[in-house]
Amino acid sequence: KKARRRQKLPSPPGPPADPIIGHLRKITGENTHDLFCEWAKIYGDVIYLEILGQPMVVLNTVEAATDLLVKRGANNSDRPVFVLYEMLVNLNR
Repeated sequence: KKARRRQKLPSPPGPPADPIIGHLRKITGENTHDLFCEWAKIYGDVIYLEILGQPMVVLNTVEAATDLLVKRGANNSDRPVFVLYEMLVNLNR
């Protein structure tokens, strides 16, 4: 059987990155939060950055953070979902 490859979803928008170091040169400093606020005006509430090959997502509003971390937390988590466990826990309520 052929192994199915997962298609990579597009990343959120973000500023252009430097080769290899990514956005490292742009975000070092004391006023990083001000820079993120400026980028939010250009790229939106969810910004994609990469630092030395490590991906980073910046959430600039409470609404974006709530939507991504609370409402869609299971989709974005690396933890496995234990369906049987959840069913048993819900039976006891």
